[in-house]
Amino acid sequence: MSTSHPATTVATPSPRLVPLSASRLVGNGLFRFVYPFLGIVAVDVGLGAGAEGLLITGLAVGGMLVPSVTRLLVGERDAPRGSAVRGLVALALGTVVLGLLAPPLAGVAGWLGIGTALVGVVVLGLAKPLLDVGSMTYVSARVPYARRGRALSIMELTWAGGLLLLAPAGALAEATSWRVALLLLGALALLAVPLLRRWMDDDAATRALLREAADEADRRDAAADAAVVAADRDRTRRSAVLFLTVVVLLFAALELTFGVVGLWLEDVQQVDVGLLGVFTAIGAVGELAGSAFVVWAGDRLGKATTTGIGLVACAVGFGWLGVAPSLPLALVGLAVGLFGSESAIVAAIALASEVDPHRRGIFLGRMVAASSVSRALAGAAGPMLLLRSGIGTNTAISAVAALAAVAVLVRLVRHDPRLRG
Repeated sequence: MSTSHPATTVATPSPRLVPLSASRLVGNGLFRFVYPFLGIVAVDVGLGAGAEGLLITGLAVGGMLVPSVTRLLVGERDAPRGSAVRGLVALALGTVVLGLLAPPLAGVAGWLGIGTALVGVVVLGLAKPLLDVGSMTYVSARVPYARRGRALSIMELTWAGGLLLLAPAGALAEATSWRVALLLLGALALLAVPLLRRWMDDDAATRALLREAADEADRRDAAADAAVVAADRDRTRRSAVLFLTVVVLLFAALELTFGVVGLWLEDVQQVDVGLLGVFTAIGAVGELAGSAFVVWAGDRLGKATTTGIGLVACAVGFGWLGVAPSLPLALVGLAVGLFGSESAIVAAIALASEVDPHRRGIFLGRMVAASSVSRALAGAAGPMLLLRSGIGTNTAISAVAALAAVAVLVRLVRHDPRLRG
């Protein structure tokens, strides 16, 4: 068979996880800072209270644009350093548009402020995935598939770790304004650009690694029957469809429940606003534990198996949240569900890096787009389901979606056994 693990056949240099993780920490911290302040942003630019949903949609639209923008910038070639650097620059640009331009322009004309704010959130929604895809592609080209789960999950710890930047940024926002804190985080993103340019090998070096592996596969193709080569290509295409289906179901399961828990706690359970910090802490612990689990299990148990374990935990945790007899027990279910969903997401990233190994950057961008579409649709449906039928409906659909993802994942691995590792 012509398809192989390209990264396993080539001697590769260090993936340099420390500078990559440092830049990801800044990007994730900035992105996570934006979310809690979107309601304030909406008021400041003239959208009004409760209209932050439009800005959240703008973030999702940015994520959906990743494959198109990547193709426009670099075509079909993998350009991880270029993508990561552009992502950091775009993060800084998005903060300037959203924090420096939009509020003053709203004072000139309401429609101008709203339009500028939407441009800002779309840029931010695009910027973070560009950084993510670039760094993930870079590491994937340098770490054999058998060890890639650990490397990528170490880097993914920066998603939960991004919360470390929220406390000082939040204190600064309270002392000054959200705009000052956002612009400072944008400046940190810009300062991280020379760090990446210094420590990441240029894209020609990465493409040389991939080309060497591709040449080896091409030599096997030349000796293989044409029908075998065509079958391999068909297998890759089908694997891509099955994997993206898993991603859509996974993010729908996450967003339908996690996206409404804050609303449920505040409006339905009448939890004191001060106690919502406990909810945030549970989320952070769940995410951190999920990523740490993949650091340990991803390569030992296999990426597909670890993804499946996470999906089952997601279904059990969110399902229990909907039927728990008390709020404390429901929050236990929330913690389990977030642990599971984060485990599944991080393990799935390593899995995605080998679905289409000759076009990793393009395929990882498609994964981001698929997750953004799923989150946007589930994010819109979640509050309506909660207010109409209660949290039990949301959690039941989340559990079913997660279990459906397990079924598709099993089918994927049976179809493409090389992804079991």
